[in-house]
Amino acid sequence: MFLYRPVGLEELHLVYQAEMSAFPPRLPEQPIFYPVTNEPYAQQIARDWNTKSGSLAGFTTRFSVADAYASRFERRVVGAREHEELWVPAEDLAEFNTHITAPIEVIGAHFGEGYRGHVPDAEMWAGKTAEEQFVALAQGVETKGYSFGLEIAKHHDAIFLNYFYWEKCDFSRDGIEVVGRDEVLGALKLQWDTSRRGVVPLGEGGRGDTTAIRALPFRLIVRDVFRGKTGRTTVTGRVVAGCVRVGAAIEMVVDGVAAPTEVYGLERYRELVDEVSAGEEVALEFRDLDGAWIKRGDEFREIINER
Repeated sequence: MFLYRPVGLEELHLVYQAEMSAFPPRLPEQPIFYPVTNEPYAQQIARDWNTKSGSLAGFTTRFSVADAYASRFERRVVGAREHEELWVPAEDLAEFNTHITAPIEVIGAHFGEGYRGHVPDAEMWAGKTAEEQFVALAQGVETKGYSFGLEIAKHHDAIFLNYFYWEKCDFSRDGIEVVGRDEVLGALKLQWDTSRRGVVPLGEGGRGDTTAIRALPFRLIVRDVFRGKTGRTTVTGRVVAGCVRVGAAIEMVVDGVAAPTEVYGLERYRELVDEVSAGEEVALEFRDLDGAWIKRGDEFREIINER
């Protein structure tokens, strides 16, 4: 089942540091972890409550847990009929996290007046608000030939957390028009999606236009590996660039060492398909791979023939 959790900036940062796979432990005065069972209620909390306290931001997250496991916990309605929550005792949260079946997604972002964003305490962005960071980034692109890859490596936390705000912000008073803002955001997204950080979505509500990323060579970052009794290996992950079809010759890259292989089967949202492309969560099946050598963070990519 899908569950939703409204979080503030600090909690989202902790979720990001856990590679979008787990929620942080509860504080001593918080005996219950309570995700909610529907998106409108989660958006309401994020928009109307979270933006008025703390960091002045509310993010709506969505994740999935197997129905059988979720049924162990009590459901409570705490107001109107749609205000339904799943009550998970704090001492069960660590186990609950292991039953999250896909990366936690951010599907909504709301900001209150006076929001400052994630402010780094090191490197060249130290002490800068989210708005000041973007202005520095945009000016760097125009005047210094800024390396987006280098910036992502140095400030990936700030880029992930502040991108939601940058998508909504008007920078015209800083001399950056909408076209200029979107150009910088597009370049950031492209670099992000083709980097190892691409396993974590950048921006609110998904990937947006993947046209440019689809045109790149196929690349998938491994999330999980399953070895079947029949000798087949299934790899799950998100396609961060390009497209791939059943029967395609690709290569597995483990610890920097590449080995050729062939895609035997493709599955998307539990449905067998012939092709998958950038932005999609997929499962790839292989017949000739020993899954014992593959781990999270490894990659599969298109074989580029040198000419």
